[in-house]
Amino acid sequence: MLRAVERLFVTWRFAVFSVTVLLGFSALLGALFFVPPAPDGLGAFAREFRVWCFGTEGTSESASWQMAVATAFELLSLCAIITWVWSRQLRAQWVESKRAFLPWLASAGVVVVVLGAVLFAVGAPTPGELAFPARELRTQIAAPELALTNQDGQPVSLRELEGRVVVVTAVYASCGTACPKILGQVKRVMGKLSEEQRASVTVLGVTLDPEHDTPEMLTMMAKGQKVMAPQYQLLTGTPELVNRTLDAMQVARSRNPTTGMIDHQNLYLMIDRQQRVAYRFTLGDVQERWMVEALQTLLREPGVVVGTAP
Repeated sequence: MLRAVERLFVTWRFAVFSVTVLLGFSALLGALFFVPPAPDGLGAFAREFRVWCFGTEGTSESASWQMAVATAFELLSLCAIITWVWSRQLRAQWVESKRAFLPWLASAGVVVVVLGAVLFAVGAPTPGELAFPARELRTQIAAPELALTNQDGQPVSLRELEGRVVVVTAVYASCGTACPKILGQVKRVMGKLSEEQRASVTVLGVTLDPEHDTPEMLTMMAKGQKVMAPQYQLLTGTPELVNRTLDAMQVARSRNPTTGMIDHQNLYLMIDRQQRVAYRFTLGDVQERWMVEALQTLLREPGVVVGTAP
């Protein structure tokens, strides 16, 4: 058994098998990047996969391409390294018998096909999922006042966003558990919208730690989480003003006296074009899917002209 394992990993066989798998997987990723989005089937799976693999959260097409190119470059670089390390054995075997490569090429091809099938089986939309009760969940509560400063030091007011659909949540820079999940979920939701739909949505993240979250701290958080202005605005201000805003949003929170960490509610407020809180969501697979449908519902509603009565 050990001899067989050694025979695989220290000879040209490993190089042929691994490089073929990596090239096949790269081709699979490339194909999925070009599959047009659709509400179900392969198009729905490809759209979901692009969000997870390439980080296409909707901030820009160039950012999505950069992520795809970076992923392909990493895989191809690994192929080049393996080929270089085993180059002498590969050349020798090529001269001796080219047919010896065929079984390893075939087995690697099978692995790529099986991997693609498993990814599709795991990531494909599940039929019969719980329907989004848009009418039952809809509220029309006036949105809370919000006028703070974003990560770029610029003032941001919810009133100035009238006519747009706005997602408001609460996070803080030193949070390493729930907050990345909160931003990750809203990025995936944004990635499932069309480019035209995303252009009418703004995401606001109010800090839960105004005593420490300066614009500079929020800039570091924005870069780390890949959420950039103007579509994503991480907001701070004086502790009094921020806490008043969080209270108006009804965000439950408390600081742990032992760890200093902030225990908080995981909350998303969906604000419609007329500055009303339409929906409230939290973390979770069903909630994530409902957030997409909620945004699509709100985006279909007519807006108002800024400065006129709604």
